[in-house]
Amino acid sequence: MKEELHQALGELEETLAGASPGDVGAVRLDEGGRLVIPPLSAEDVPAEAKALRDELSGMLPFMPIAPLLIELDARTNFLACFTHVGSRKSTQSVELKCNILAVLIAGATNLGMTRMAEACGISYGSLAWTQEWYVREANAVLVNQHSAWGWPTSLAAAPCPPPTGSASPCDHTTRPSARRPSRPLIP
Repeated sequence: MKEELHQALGELEETLAGASPGDVGAVRLDEGGRLVIPPLSAEDVPAEAKALRDELSGMLPFMPIAPLLIELDARTNFLACFTHVGSRKSTQSVELKCNILAVLIAGATNLGMTRMAEACGISYGSLAWTQEWYVREANAVLVNQHSAWGWPTSLAAAPCPPPTGSASPCDHTTRPSARRPSRPLIP
């Protein structure tokens, strides 16, 4: 093992010594003595593979994401998994299901709540309320599952807003009955 390491180190030193600092395509040391490893060049895709890819893509129907998620819910009832943090009531109304889908799409596409509100006509306050009371806990469940899988804890330990105070993105004045959860979502 030690012999292999010394051999590999010798090959690396030989490679680095043979490359000039201006050679952008090779592993090299730059002018500052830092190791530079350029990205790999993409392999050419054979014409037959491109044609097959295009043919298969043409066979798939195009469907916008919102109707696809509505169809998925009709078949699986997955939106019932989004329950209210306080009452554990599952999503029933069409309005609430639309709000949850809008929040999910806003997060999945990095559109954000403000731009999603502008795009879909649902108020920012409604989307923020839905995020806080229906989607946030589902996200916490995913984060907790990642922790259980042994993924790095620094990824799973993102700070959550405190249970009280003004850290909530929700405008609670639009929903006077809304109250913050009394327990942290990520223990």
